[in-house]
Amino acid sequence: MSELRTTTVRKYGCLPPLDWDEGSSNQLWLQNRFWNRLVEIEREHKETFFAITAEDSEVDRLDKEISALKARKVELISQKKKLKQKARQRVKTPEIDADIKVLTAKIKELVPQVKTARKAARERLKPKLQELEVNRKAAVKSARQEYAAAGLFWGNYNEIVNRYQRARQRAIKSGGELHFKRFDGTGMITQQLQGGRTAEQIFDTDDSQFAIILTDPTDYQEGDVCGRRHAGHRFALRIKTYGRGKSYKIVTLPLIMHRPLPDDCIVKEVRLNKRRVADQEQWTVVLTCSIPKPDLPEPTGAVTSVNFGWRQEEDGSLRVATIMRPGQPHFHIYCPAEIKQKIERVYEVRSIRDHSLNAVVSILKNMDWTEAPEDMKDVVARFRRTPKPSPASVVRVINAWDEHPKWNATTYNALHNWRERDRRYWREERHLHDRMTNRRQDLYRNEALKIVAGASAIIFENFDMSQTARLEDENGEKTQIPEAARHNRVIAAPSMIREAIRLQAGKRQIPIKTHRGKSTHKCSACGADMDAEDNHGQLYLTCKSCRTTMDQDKNACLTMLKSVAAE
Repeated sequence: MSELRTTTVRKYGCLPPLDWDEGSSNQLWLQNRFWNRLVEIEREHKETFFAITAEDSEVDRLDKEISALKARKVELISQKKKLKQKARQRVKTPEIDADIKVLTAKIKELVPQVKTARKAARERLKPKLQELEVNRKAAVKSARQEYAAAGLFWGNYNEIVNRYQRARQRAIKSGGELHFKRFDGTGMITQQLQGGRTAEQIFDTDDSQFAIILTDPTDYQEGDVCGRRHAGHRFALRIKTYGRGKSYKIVTLPLIMHRPLPDDCIVKEVRLNKRRVADQEQWTVVLTCSIPKPDLPEPTGAVTSVNFGWRQEEDGSLRVATIMRPGQPHFHIYCPAEIKQKIERVYEVRSIRDHSLNAVVSILKNMDWTEAPEDMKDVVARFRRTPKPSPASVVRVINAWDEHPKWNATTYNALHNWRERDRRYWREERHLHDRMTNRRQDLYRNEALKIVAGASAIIFENFDMSQTARLEDENGEKTQIPEAARHNRVIAAPSMIREAIRLQAGKRQIPIKTHRGKSTHKCSACGADMDAEDNHGQLYLTCKSCRTTMDQDKNACLTMLKSVAAE
């Protein structure tokens, strides 16, 4: 009987490559082009799919009816907004509101009908749809062969196809669509190691696909204290980026291997990632390994309820989750005040950049360009046609102006000063955001591990947190969520810790149960509804039936635990 194995991943940081070349960059560009071609294929397939199912008279009738209702609803919501803008305040529009509610109800009634009709149409039109799917697969295969002939390395085009298949399945389930991607010089190089490599074999310097080489500690200069201290973690990574047969390119990167590979692992895949943070490149390598599946004991802890939120505490931190187990005191998980303050600094810097950009754009758009040099006029005309110019569009004007620095020298010098300030702010914004989000993610992963360690089952509400970010509801009315609450939700990122708990629970085969019905506004003591007007926005809720007052997060946890006990 073969040994049961599971997958684990190791990610290590790298310094920039020592011998990166144009051919390696071309691999990244070809991958981007290949992805965009697959998106084209998918959109054409989707369009044809709906055209075929629309041949069914019932589907066509329902589609047209829903489209007409949605168009009328958009028109009414637009009328409401115009009335508010004209009055410069909220105005009552009872007739329009009533019409919108009627339209919303009709749309909700028709959506299940069109889904049922489309499903029935798919059964009737099965031969046509099967032929369509065969054509889609053939188009994907043809595109893969086309880019392989153009020089795209086999490991890279296989990775793009795999990403396309995963993204396609997610889009089908969620009702979304695939998107084109602009090439910005970033991407990944993928090496699929057929048969795998053991931890010992990856240090084989004769392997042309991938190898890790221990560097000589004497390579570090006498004053390089950090280099000598961490010499045991310094390696050289060699990876093939492209080529066939005996003609191929191997790129070498300094590798910081901060932790060893797992024992008895087999490395199946290597991905070299290049990403950009502001105007700097960051390189990492990800090793996908197969390891023996550990014998996990049966979960012996208690049922654990988790209530997510984003409530600011007196010390400036954000309460992200409340956890409770039967017979034990509840506890909270916090996003520390330091992380919150530094993420807010990111928003502050972003605001400074926006205001500064608006001032520069105003100057450039109101300037008299009639006497500008001829070779600048095309760039300026393009800039003035742009509705919302970006910093990059301003930089294009500056670059064209560099050829004529003496023309309107005062404005030219002011633009160069703006460019230097904006570059400093841009670097601060991107690097600070990157560090704080990574730190928050690491914190939540560790907290999730602690939660799962003492649980036999986990229960929480699986509500759509993205709904709380919406400024308007489906009827065009402003939501009741305050701006500060939306702001704190982005910083707290409760969905991140929810996904971390899901991941850790899945690894340990701990079941996750979803609570149905109310939890926060249902009294855990008597079961009465506490969704009263005077309880909205309050941390402590009071039940009008039994007069119990309780922290709303604690109340939600107790309600969920009682629902599990009643099963």
